[in-house]
Amino acid sequence: SHADLLAVAAHYRGRPLFIDAGTLGYLCEREQREALRATGAHNTAAPAGVEQARAFPYWDWDRVPAAEVSRFDGNFAAPRLDCVMTVPGAFRHHRSLSLK
Repeated sequence: SHADLLAVAAHYRGRPLFIDAGTLGYLCEREQREALRATGAHNTAAPAGVEQARAFPYWDWDRVPAAEVSRFDGNFAAPRLDCVMTVPGAFRHHRSLSLK
């Protein structure tokens, strides 16, 4: 698992605009795996370098963020999605995505 809540991945006319780098591998060195599952390795919010979640070694998490959809308009011509992410004791982030 990764600290990538509210990350955006998008392509336009077959070209990547925002990407998810994925993972190096699950059997790589621990330091590499921890770096690639951290918030900073993803296209999402990390105010002042605060991690979305605190990782326990290997597969578990300590502090886990919560997300909610505050608005969804599935209009095909101009879709919009508004979300809120709350990281307990750290920050609250609002993200809106609209395509026009």
